[in-house]
Amino acid sequence: MLAAQTGLRVSEIIDLDRDSVMLGHGAQVPCVGKGRKERSTPPGKVAQQALRGWLNEPRKRA
Repeated sequence: MLAAQTGLRVSEIIDLDRDSVMLGHGAQVPCVGKGRKERSTPPGKVAQQALRGWLNEPRKRA
């Protein structure tokens, strides 16, 4: 869902930083893409719901 609505690559989604995801009004999902370029993309409402569920899950140890 997130990839389809934001255009993020799988590698960018895997490397998402939970602390930098902003939801609500002016929502942004920052990522580092190819060539180490930083960008932020706005998620749609459905993607925001999925992100909220992910952010509410307990963190897994690395």
